[in-house]
Amino acid sequence: MTKPVLTALTAFFATAVFFGWTYSGDDPISLAKKELEPRPFVTADREQKLSAILESLLKQTGNLVVDRRTSKSDPKIVLESSRSSFWQVLDAAVRKAGCAVSIYQPEGSIALVDGRPSSARTDYTGIFRVSAKRVAVSQDLESGVHTCIVALDVAWEPRFQPFYVEVGPVEAIYASPANEKPRVERTLSSGQTPVAGRAAAEMEVRLPAPPRKFQTIESLKGTLRVIGPSKMLDFTFDKLRSIKKGDEPRSEMQNGVKVTLTGLRTGAERWSIDVLIENPTGGVKFESFQTSTWLDNNRIALVRGNEKWVPEPDAEEPLAALTAARAHIRYHFQVKDRKSSLADWTLQYRTPGRIVELTAPFVIRDLLLP
Repeated sequence: MTKPVLTALTAFFATAVFFGWTYSGDDPISLAKKELEPRPFVTADREQKLSAILESLLKQTGNLVVDRRTSKSDPKIVLESSRSSFWQVLDAAVRKAGCAVSIYQPEGSIALVDGRPSSARTDYTGIFRVSAKRVAVSQDLESGVHTCIVALDVAWEPRFQPFYVEVGPVEAIYASPANEKPRVERTLSSGQTPVAGRAAAEMEVRLPAPPRKFQTIESLKGTLRVIGPSKMLDFTFDKLRSIKKGDEPRSEMQNGVKVTLTGLRTGAERWSIDVLIENPTGGVKFESFQTSTWLDNNRIALVRGNEKWVPEPDAEEPLAALTAARAHIRYHFQVKDRKSSLADWTLQYRTPGRIVELTAPFVIRDLLLP
């Protein structure tokens, strides 16, 4: 290599170090995945109210937990001083407080509810919590085939709003009776399950069942494959005005996602707003039947003070063919105040940031067979 080339390379890497560039970690996809790494929770080794711990969880991890217990007691508990992730802290807190966590709440929220803390076998992996919910062994009387079914509760941090979750392949090791080798069984992927708008999903793992002398699943190993946005982006357009054909549209861009108001028309009974969403290139590839999935968590609203208007039910009108990279949609709003001025309203639009695929290995141990 010639001296001028070496000099140029040295200058390039010096510049890269100066500006904080890294070859492997600063590409958009790596940065998007980094956004979905667990955020550490630091707690002091002292007595705190349960409500204070929930507030700290929101502040430090970005995850909201609502309290839907019928008894609004606020017990003081002590959590060990450590750096833990959201799920570990939440589970430890409810064990100390003597209540339960519900992961199947409306609008994909997580809530404290009345009940006993879960004692399910659980693994914490990244921003996910995988718990064994149920184990069943059955026999098909026609074919004679024995099947072991393990139902898993797969939950994710509420700040993450995925589109699809998949489990598998999975390997189960059945604990051996005395003087016998362990029995190993494997199963293929469960296939993608749509989960938009949810905080958890029940996933079934179906395995060949062992002979009755095997009484325990020593370990159940698998990998989650999850598709979703690094975060949801909130766009705001204030001081609204009519936008007709030939007028200059209004655009905003965040994290490579561009949202444009291409049309805005008002009438005595209905207002219509045309929104164009353009996603960055290089994202996850969707199947043809999944093209519109990334819109499932999108939200739009007109806001004025404490008032909020949302579109009429089933009144969304595609203006062009939907793709994974682009959507052009017309939203219709019913006018509830005919004296209302368009300029008094602010348009809020929520859409996914860069969409990525995550993988997370998990291991559930020591499951008793029925």
